[in-house]
Amino acid sequence: MLPQTSFRQLHKAGACPERYRYLAKRLGGIKGYGRDTPITIVQILDICGLDDALWALRACPGHDDFKCLLCLDYAEHVLPFAEIVFRDEGWIRECLHDIRDYISIGVRSFDCSGLTNTLKLISEYRKNFLSKENIRSTITQAMTAGAYKALYASELTIEKTIAVYKVRPIYKDDTILVAESDRLVAKAAEDAAAKIGQRTAERLWQISHLSDLLARYYGQEAQKYEW
Repeated sequence: MLPQTSFRQLHKAGACPERYRYLAKRLGGIKGYGRDTPITIVQILDICGLDDALWALRACPGHDDFKCLLCLDYAEHVLPFAEIVFRDEGWIRECLHDIRDYISIGVRSFDCSGLTNTLKLISEYRKNFLSKENIRSTITQAMTAGAYKALYASELTIEKTIAVYKVRPIYKDDTILVAESDRLVAKAAEDAAAKIGQRTAERLWQISHLSDLLARYYGQEAQKYEW
């Protein structure tokens, strides 16, 4: 079943009133459509666009594997920006691959305890990232800033995985992290691309990829919608 929400769930999650009313108008009004009638994420993507669709995922109960895979794809797509600047960061990609195996194959016995150590390393590395020497030219500065954002996308993705699959004891802010991370990872990836003049291309890819992933993950149910 596709990720779905409702007007009631969107309102409870704190949807932007303006965008909430826009969606309602396009669907024929809340009363006409139904306050509790399912609204798929595909409908929201088609009507309201990528930002609202990513935000609305927090109001779609379940589908944790799909949401984590989406974040992984977005983070991995811009990870080369970091690898171009610092070519010794293969351990981050390996970590993301391990997470993908954990989710895709369903190996729930996979030892994810190492993710917390990887997360700590990325966080510490990113804090010192822009202080590296020999960053003098405008081009290099832009590439480094893009690499910084790319690392942040990976960091958020690993944080989300840790929170969703409860690899460590639940922290107080985990609920907020899980809710916000889909949008934040996409934004960090978009910002990474923007540093080298590729914001529009990255955003178009994100829209297309979300549609493609929905179609692959949910099959014919997603394919019956037009994008």
